Amino acid sequence: MDKYYIGLDIGTDSVGWAVTDENYNLVRKNSKALWGIRLFDEAQKAEERRTFRTGRRRLERRKQRMQWLKEAFADEIAKVDPAFFQRLRESSFEEADKRSDDGSMLGKYILFNDKNYTDKDLKDKFPTIYHLRKALVESDEPFDIRMVYLAIHHIMKYRGHFLYDMSIDDMDPDSGESNGGASAFEECMVKLNDAVRACREEYDISDDDSDSSADVSEYSDFCPADRMVYDKIKEALTDKKYKGKKQKQAAIEEALKPDKSDKLSTEVIKLICGMNTSIKKLYGDGVEVEKDETICLEGNFESTEQKISEAIGSDKMALILAAKGIYDWALMETMISGEKYISDAMVKKYDKHCSDLAKLKSAVKATGDHKLYYEIFRSKDPKCNNYGAYVGSGTEHRCAYEDFMKFLKNRLSPYQDDPNVSEQIRSILSEVEEKTFLPKQTSKDNGVIPHQLNGVELKKILEHASKYLPFLNEKDSSGLTKAEQIMQMFEFRVPYYVGPLNPKSSHAWVSRSDEKIYPWNFDRVVNLEESNERFIERMTAKCSYTGDDVLPKSSLLYTKYMVLNELNNLTVNGHAISVADKQKIYNEVCMSGKKTTQRKIRTCLGLSEDDMIGGIDQDLKADLAPWAYYRHILERDGGYDMVENIIRHITIFGDDKKLLKRWISKDYGNVLSDKDMAYALNFKCNSWGRLSKSLLDDAEKVYHEDPQTGECLSIIDMLWRTNDNLMELLSNKYSFSTHLNEYLAKKADGHAVTLQDYLTESYASPALKRAINQTMRIVSEIVKIMRHEPAKVFVEMARGGGVKNERTVSRKAALMKLYDNCKNDCGKLYEQLEGCDDGSLRRDKLYLYFTQLGKCMYSGEPIDLSRLDSDYDIDHIYPQSKIKDDSLSNRVLVKRELNAHKADEYPLKWEVRERMRGFWAMLRAKELISKEKYERLTRSTPLGSDELAAFVARQLVETRQSTKIIANWLEQIYSDTDVIYVKAGNVSSFRQEQRITDDGTQIQACYCKNIETKQDPLFVKCRDINDFHHARDAYLNIVVGNVYDTQFTKDPRNFFRSDRDSFNLNNLYKHNVSRGDTTAWIADGNKSIETVRNTMRKNNILVTRMSFEVGGGLFDQQLLKRKNGQAMVKSSDERMTIDKRGGYNKIAGTYFALVEHVDGKKGKMKVRSLEMILLMNKERYEQDPEKYFRDDPNFVSPKVLIPKIRVNTLLEMDGFKMNISGRSGSSLLYKNANQLIIDPKWNQYVKDITKYLGRCKPGLADPEITEFDGISAEQNIELYDLLTQKFGSNPFGVKFSGISDKLKSGRDKFLHLSVPDQCRVMMQIFKLYGNYSINIDLSLIGKEPNVGKVITNKAISKLKCHSLYLINQSPTGFYEERIDLLSEDLK
Repeated sequence: MDKYYIGLDIGTDSVGWAVTDENYNLVRKNSKALWGIRLFDEAQKAEERRTFRTGRRRLERRKQRMQWLKEAFADEIAKVDPAFFQRLRESSFEEADKRSDDGSMLGKYILFNDKNYTDKDLKDKFPTIYHLRKALVESDEPFDIRMVYLAIHHIMKYRGHFLYDMSIDDMDPDSGESNGGASAFEECMVKLNDAVRACREEYDISDDDSDSSADVSEYSDFCPADRMVYDKIKEALTDKKYKGKKQKQAAIEEALKPDKSDKLSTEVIKLICGMNTSIKKLYGDGVEVEKDETICLEGNFESTEQKISEAIGSDKMALILAAKGIYDWALMETMISGEKYISDAMVKKYDKHCSDLAKLKSAVKATGDHKLYYEIFRSKDPKCNNYGAYVGSGTEHRCAYEDFMKFLKNRLSPYQDDPNVSEQIRSILSEVEEKTFLPKQTSKDNGVIPHQLNGVELKKILEHASKYLPFLNEKDSSGLTKAEQIMQMFEFRVPYYVGPLNPKSSHAWVSRSDEKIYPWNFDRVVNLEESNERFIERMTAKCSYTGDDVLPKSSLLYTKYMVLNELNNLTVNGHAISVADKQKIYNEVCMSGKKTTQRKIRTCLGLSEDDMIGGIDQDLKADLAPWAYYRHILERDGGYDMVENIIRHITIFGDDKKLLKRWISKDYGNVLSDKDMAYALNFKCNSWGRLSKSLLDDAEKVYHEDPQTGECLSIIDMLWRTNDNLMELLSNKYSFSTHLNEYLAKKADGHAVTLQDYLTESYASPALKRAINQTMRIVSEIVKIMRHEPAKVFVEMARGGGVKNERTVSRKAALMKLYDNCKNDCGKLYEQLEGCDDGSLRRDKLYLYFTQLGKCMYSGEPIDLSRLDSDYDIDHIYPQSKIKDDSLSNRVLVKRELNAHKADEYPLKWEVRERMRGFWAMLRAKELISKEKYERLTRSTPLGSDELAAFVARQLVETRQSTKIIANWLEQIYSDTDVIYVKAGNVSSFRQEQRITDDGTQIQACYCKNIETKQDPLFVKCRDINDFHHARDAYLNIVVGNVYDTQFTKDPRNFFRSDRDSFNLNNLYKHNVSRGDTTAWIADGNKSIETVRNTMRKNNILVTRMSFEVGGGLFDQQLLKRKNGQAMVKSSDERMTIDKRGGYNKIAGTYFALVEHVDGKKGKMKVRSLEMILLMNKERYEQDPEKYFRDDPNFVSPKVLIPKIRVNTLLEMDGFKMNISGRSGSSLLYKNANQLIIDPKWNQYVKDITKYLGRCKPGLADPEITEFDGISAEQNIELYDLLTQKFGSNPFGVKFSGISDKLKSGRDKFLHLSVPDQCRVMMQIFKLYGNYSINIDLSLIGKEPNVGKVITNKAISKLKCHSLYLINQSPTGFYEERIDLLSEDLK
């Protein structure tokens, strides 16, 4: 059997694939070249569905509380008013639609319908529910039982948050135990101190780089536990004498007196005062984010919370949420305004609102402006944020408090100088500014009220009501009175580790009996411990190597692994340190629990400043904090296992202090004191690692057998005994991989492990799972076509997330900030920099010129800016021939003759280092160059073999979990196949190294020294023209991956032991590459590169798109107002019509069906139509498809020809291919499925357009187009004409001929557009050539702003086409089934 290779380029919405022989020729079968693209929609995270599910569960549990309360009161209320609950049930209906149980009329009133007392009387006496609550709290005089119920119902429904760990009595102002809100403040401050301390520990903010091994708990708090300091902070946050946030900030800073260098405390103070900060300001270098996000607790923080959490990770949100606890406390205190009860504060708000409203009306009337009065109080304009919109009366429009205040300020400001009303208006505007004008009882700020405050009122109401309602004191079989049961209903919460209480739910894991659950029997009915264990099992992710549970990130074993895995890369002067030195650093430095810095390593090993430390980033990222924190427990017998168990439980249940205390008391109460238990639970850990104990420390499962002693050693053993990291231990040098595969085979023995099972257990996101599923379908089909397994599979997986090519801070802005700090050293450079725009600074030469303060980096001589291109070069500090590092940290601007003289020398000559060291140090001190660049410049030792090997190893070994998951599965399924990782950077370098001269000669970079060339257009990757780059990348993965794999073998050190001196990465493709009987590259006669070039010229690429059935939500969850919507709120109740109750929009369709039926309007003419089956009707349709259509009066004699056509299925109309994607009314929507093919010369030009438009900012002037941008009006016109012509010819002309006509008639306007606007028009045009269902905007050339979407009538028999085929494609597209949808033979 002939060997063949498979290349894979895996992304989150595509898989490129290619199949070649050993010489890189594409394999052909049945006249089809085996390479192609599989497109699919990126799978979305389940967060939105989970949010809806959580919301539904919360509402269901609230409904259950209301039902329990109703049951408690039902019999007694029935004695007074039998129809009371019926009226409540029917309260949402109009009077005529209300239904009573006995058929009698319920009347227009909802609550009270007595002869002498109605809802109107209730409203007169108690204008709001808070007035009633206040009366019930203050008086023990008898009240109507219905009033008691209504007050308790309101408290039970809106009971408040459960964030404070204190009892109701702790907040009861009449309780001797109460300390009011002070206890809540202190609890919040403890949490904030813990969060700040954890932040300092993690980022070592307070570390003075000393060798102290002091306990990690010595990191300073945000606020000392001092009553006077607490009182000053509380006063600053709540006292109205502090006007504005700046004054609050100043008062708190005066109380805390933070050190000027303590940036963390400064930003935290801003947060709790409601001011803006950002991720980078708050965390500094502690977190790496692609885009900085503003953080502000004021206003709608919830809208940005998810975005911030995704940017920094949920484990780092503790600091922000702790600050929000203080901010919310201040908001709550301000809301209560010193009142005894919430109802007091709310009644006070109501009274102020009434008086403010009278004041506002009086002032507006006094202006004499009737139009102003109308606009503020009566206008129903949906864009007007007036009083009616604010209070929800007289208009359907609604607005927030902030919007109304802005509206008032805008309308009243012109009258503040009017002598007739100035005093009144200024008084109002003053309160508007302070946000105290016209407060409402119900607002989003009510979310800060803790349940304890509502509980206090409930307790008081029950105490008073029990005196005149005897049933509240009666006990039932539970042994509790009704009043006690009601208090338990109020306080009852289902622990999160119990989850859904319905054991039949697919999302449930609860262990319980069949007895009905009440708050007072919950602990008996639900097995909390077993539910807890099931929750742990469910929550724990799986190791991608073994499939076993992963370890907590802060576990003793995992932190030891993390530290050793980093330390084992450490080099000094280019050479690996000894194992003994590594162990010394671990014991003497790392075990302190603090951050391991390079300075500490130097001190430990006695190194000088001239010794170069390499192999690690500036400091170790990992630390041994848990080892230091639990030192005193680890010294006990069994202490190690005890600590690991404690850390595991804290990681899972860190927020549930009560559960943790109960657990630790039960398991370790006999060996730990109360003080030790409290200390043990105070350690902060809330995230998981990626690896399992069975992988790292189980010598019976995954091990290496020492060939000399026969001892079986675990990975953690070998990390300690050697200087090899995990990737090296899993290489062929050791037997870990062999025994790992044996362990996996043993686990799988006896039961079939499917891909779905494997992915479920893996650490894979939904997007990754979908990509892997599609990849395996492709590979399986290729193996079926080829009839045997591949020799090698080359895998490259794209990085997911982020915005490609986004530079979050412009180069000019970054430089200006640095220059502002060193103006005295800049001279005229500052003025030069101010005169540069961002576009020119994208030239690396000019950017380096400014970072070097205008001097040559090797001589220190001033650089002549006018001769920048002719006399100066960019040099790589680490020679490109040895290490492919094109980052700015490895490049400097130098005189051309010095660069030529240096050649590939490293380190730099002694005299250069001595002469320039001071200048380099100055640049480093001013942060104009990175620490890494400074160390490379000053290093005195050559690159060692281990360093070179480590660099190449990074090109051969994949560390990302996502790639390992697919690779591990491929290895399990195809045991005789080598799975080889390919780094995208290597393929990108190969593309860049393919050059072309001005006369069109193709040449590789290694042959074109001193020859002017540009990148060969065949190898320029442009994503905007078509999708072919995915398949081409997959093909190049085979080529590049095989060359690296063959050249350097599985262990690069073997190569460098023999070939180090001749090693030159620049010449990798200049010579033949072979090892054993494998030849990976034939340079002789350009044989291999010509094969690659010929392949890259081809466009015979197979393209498919994944089709699917739509699932998930039935419709958009936003309920529309009456007379709007497509789906009824409740279809089983005929009263819930859309006209009366509104409905839901955007009804989801699940798939299509081809139906033949008689057109009733045109006699007996048969019509074929593609009908969408709604998701909400799917079950009914599948029971009997033809009956489904017979029941629809729009269909006469229907016959279902094709019962299921999935979304994105391929159709072909007169040669035009399109994927059916949706429907709009009686029309069907499609995605273009034809790939645009144009001359490769346009690849770079379109890329340049995309880059330029990426620099353009909305609302700002377009950047000047420079020579560097590479775009012009002449080329734009040529490309425009080409795209116009393509739209007019087949296959595009079938559906896009109208677009071609619009482009032709709009050409004159295009000619007169600015070059940037021409570019915008063309990028709109390119969107139509993509696989999308979208309209484009051609308004710049005088055409419609929404044109181009591919639409057809759903009645396909009415379409004016000659042919219409449905094409069912296999994943690769190699197999196809074509169905003629217009054929009479289709039955």
